[in-house]
Amino acid sequence: MKVEILTLCDFAQTYRDRLTIVGAFSSINAQKFPVDITDVSFVAKIALEKPDNREHDVEITIKKEGEEEPVFGPVAAPLDLSDNKEDFLEANLIIKIGHLTIPSQGKYHLVFSFDGNETTTPLSVAEQK
Repeated sequence: MKVEILTLCDFAQTYRDRLTIVGAFSSINAQKFPVDITDVSFVAKIALEKPDNREHDVEITIKKEGEEEPVFGPVAAPLDLSDNKEDFLEANLIIKIGHLTIPSQGKYHLVFSFDGNETTTPLSVAEQK
């Protein structure tokens, strides 16, 4: 399994095998904290080999660096790929968060867990001056 895309965005959708992502971001600038973000989605695009054609356990979390408690999640999303007949498969996963509250500035991580194997990407949160 290879994670090709892991991001937050303003909007995402799939149509057939196509993934559309609008307003992808890896940083947030806020005038005050906590900052509330509405209508945000978590997007992952993963590439799988044929032996991975089964049901998988997927979980997403957003954590601040150095803290155990997440600011969002964990949210579990089962992913059933057992009916795939191809040698190669790309799976698009979109989880609409809706409302996300970031309590303070700092370095955060989007955590994507696929069958217990974690992939992370940074999210920088800063105070706008």
